[in-house]
Amino acid sequence: MALPLAGVPWLIGAGKGLLGLAAKGGASKLAGAAAGAGARRFAGQKLAGIAAKMGSKGAKQLSLNLGDDVAKAGLNMSDNASRLERIRRGLTSTEGFAKNIGVPLNKQELMITAAPDLFFGGMAALNTEGDIVDKAIAGVGSTLGGAGGGLALRGVLGPKSTLGIIGTEMLGSVIGDDIGYKTSNNIIRAKHGGMTPAEQQMAAADEEYKRQLYAQFLAEHGLG
Repeated sequence: MALPLAGVPWLIGAGKGLLGLAAKGGASKLAGAAAGAGARRFAGQKLAGIAAKMGSKGAKQLSLNLGDDVAKAGLNMSDNASRLERIRRGLTSTEGFAKNIGVPLNKQELMITAAPDLFFGGMAALNTEGDIVDKAIAGVGSTLGGAGGGLALRGVLGPKSTLGIIGTEMLGSVIGDDIGYKTSNNIIRAKHGGMTPAEQQMAAADEEYKRQLYAQFLAEHGLG
């Protein structure tokens, strides 16, 4: 049974936040992750387990160096710019926007950022009624919307702490996924002549219910 459309974006945003916490070592590890390389190394080891299951060669060794990789990637964890300065540069220049995100992102950061959106994009596809094309449209719209929204808000606000990054991407994912999901549904509606397959099913069920009520009314009044 498909999930209610209005609830999907919020489920995706909440899920991304939970997966982000898990990938970075859990809530109890967040303060340490922001404070030093030791906790970041722990997060890297957790991430290595995920990457190893996916068959990535050398993933464990790469993730053990997560603290060094983050520094080399130029992430804004150590950026001394004030909050207002980070917001100003994120809104006024592509360079500032990129600095707030921490471009270039390393492989571990990309995995942590993209994996939840890919996962919940797949969930959106599975819960979309219709053929394989409809499911693909929904999945791509949800994934791109969630990932794009998370990165966009992060680029504008430039959070420095691990908790701030997770929270910003979580909120951005909710907003972005809602836009992406609605856009994909509009494409699916156009493909099917004005309604999505789910909406067509609901309309058909509504008509059947009305028909049954009408037949019951006729029978009760001896008019059937």
